[in-house]
Amino acid sequence: LLIRDIVGGPVGNLPESATASNFGKVGDGTELSDIAAGLVRMISEVVGTVICLAAKSVKMEDRIVLVGTVPTIRIVGDQIKETIAMLGGHAVVPDKASYAAAVGAAMRAR
Repeated sequence: LLIRDIVGGPVGNLPESATASNFGKVGDGTELSDIAAGLVRMISEVVGTVICLAAKSVKMEDRIVLVGTVPTIRIVGDQIKETIAMLGGHAVVPDKASYAAAVGAAMRAR
């Protein structure tokens, strides 16, 4: 359920499109694909929230770079970036994000 589903509009700084309740409509007839989509959204929102709050703690919320394979999965990366933006941060996923660890290891080995 989204905030708009419960209160009809935004609440404070949270937009009406923000999640208000995960699995609020789950019942016996719920499709497994809907449950999977809900899990992806919930996990992505938690990851985005943790990243943004950690970045804010060191005043770097406008310089977040998401690397590794996970953020290159479009639905996951987009949801993480959307959550970060909702919390006042800005994140990017570089074109070759999945190679970041390998590049770092190669540079360290020099």
